[in-house]
Amino acid sequence: MLRQRIFVTYAAIGALFGSIASCQKDRGSATLFGAVRAGEELISVVPWSVGDETLLCVVVQRDVTLTSRDTLPVRVLTIYRKREAALKKLFEDETGDAFLELHPLGEQDARLFTAWTGGSAYHFRVLAFVNGQVKQVLEESSRGMPEITIDENERESILFTDMELVNSQWTRGAAVATTDIYKWNGAAYDKVGPVPWAKRLQ
Repeated sequence: MLRQRIFVTYAAIGALFGSIASCQKDRGSATLFGAVRAGEELISVVPWSVGDETLLCVVVQRDVTLTSRDTLPVRVLTIYRKREAALKKLFEDETGDAFLELHPLGEQDARLFTAWTGGSAYHFRVLAFVNGQVKQVLEESSRGMPEITIDENERESILFTDMELVNSQWTRGAAVATTDIYKWNGAAYDKVGPVPWAKRLQ
């Protein structure tokens, strides 16, 4: 039977404070915060455990100059491999979307879920650590947050519902609503659907 897990922003906030506290006690803390350049704002630090590796996922915000008077805020996700006091950059992605949250989808050897918002929609990217490299394995957009379920093999499915506008409100419970399901098969996500929203957990 599928066990549905609800991941909320509080979990990401807890991971952030826990990671910062750990970094402050570690010899590599100066290296980590030294990676945040002048003019950048540190938004989030989240640990990600894969195999024997400890990765640190760091989100910063910085302004990009468009003209002599105008600037645009961008957010940068950088993932470092941490070994003792040394950090090695493995992945970097820059976006104009506002940051919402990021967290691993399990305690060990799981994918990394990231959520952003921009252009009146949520944008989601899922990353995996494969052969010593970080790569994107899923990208989707939605009017609402996805649902995440875990099966008996501890493999996740991510459910994106095509929300409908009903009485001026976006809703996923409309009779015609459908859901796309992405199931992790151990190497990639298999897409199932679209299926009727009411049957998405069957």
